[in-house]
Amino acid sequence: MDVIYIEQMIATLETKRDEHCCEKHLNNKGGSCLQRFSRMIDGLKEKLSLPKSTATPVVTARGDELKKVEKLAAKAELLEQENDLRAAKQVKKKARKIVASELNEMDGFPR
Repeated sequence: MDVIYIEQMIATLETKRDEHCCEKHLNNKGGSCLQRFSRMIDGLKEKLSLPKSTATPVVTARGDELKKVEKLAAKAELLEQENDLRAAKQVKKKARKIVASELNEMDGFPR
């Protein structure tokens, strides 16, 4: 959860706790309203005190496949300069296919 959202929720719960609790709810089976509010507030405060994750994101794409795409793109550009548009189109298609398969492996969505 977002830190600001948690802080707002704590403030709201503290206000509701002060307004809500009454004699009728003190003998409730699940504990008094004060106890339940306190558990919820303490749980949210605990979430605020947890250390932030310092892990770096993991890149799952294989570098060797993407290097092939760079080489194919360079080859397609060279073929376009030589006015061999048909071959350039085929090379670009092959490069897009490699990129699409890598993206599919990373996120699981078919392309």
